Amino acid sequence: MQVTLVKLFGWKLFIGITAPKEPYKEAREGYLDQFSREDVIRLLVNNKGNISYAAKEGDIDRRSFRELMKKYGVTQKNYAA
Repeated sequence: MQVTLVKLFGWKLFIGITAPKEPYKEAREGYLDQFSREDVIRLLVNNKGNISYAAKEGDIDRRSFRELMKKYGVTQKNYAA
């Protein structure tokens, strides 16, 4: 999606918004597929098993991060401090 921001007389106007070329579900799945099992583990280790912080560092929402953990068979307790 491409967005153009124009500031006019103190107002922020968004113009030129274009829709993504693929449906949301496919775009989301493509983004999630970029994460590998090693990425999920690395994020958990870096954040001492804290899923919320790991998801935030990975720029992904917590629910999706949990889905990735389930997909790759990764459990939180193995990486908790």
